[in-house]
Amino acid sequence: DLAGHERYLKTTLFGLTGHMPDFCMMSVGANAGVIGMTHEHMSIALALKVPVYVVVTKIDMAPNNVLKRTLRQLNKLVKSPGARKVPILVRTMDDVVVAARSFLNHRVCPIFLVSNVTGD
Repeated sequence: DLAGHERYLKTTLFGLTGHMPDFCMMSVGANAGVIGMTHEHMSIALALKVPVYVVVTKIDMAPNNVLKRTLRQLNKLVKSPGARKVPILVRTMDDVVVAARSFLNHRVCPIFLVSNVTGD
C-alpha cells in the first residue's frame, strides 16, 4: 500500500523500486476521474514493468455521465503509446478469468468498478 498524493511521491517510488512488487493496483475515484498523479503512477509502474490493474471506486457517487467520462479517460491512458495495453472492464466471473489469464503477460489492464455503499 503506497501513497497516491503528490506529496508522497518519494515514498511511492521507494516502495515500487525497493520492494519488487508483483503488481500495482491503481485506485481511481469515479467522481474525480483520471488526475495528474494517475498518469505519474501509471508511468512509473510501466517503466518498472510492474503489471497494473485499476479499481474505479465510488461508482455510486458518480453520475452516469461522469463515470463514463472516467472510463473514457482510463481507456485513453491505458491505450496510450507509452502503455499500449488492452483495457478489460471486469464485470463478470468470465471477465475475471480472461483478465487473470492475460494479466501477467503485460498486455492487458483489468479495470474493476466498485462501490462500498451498494456492494457492487
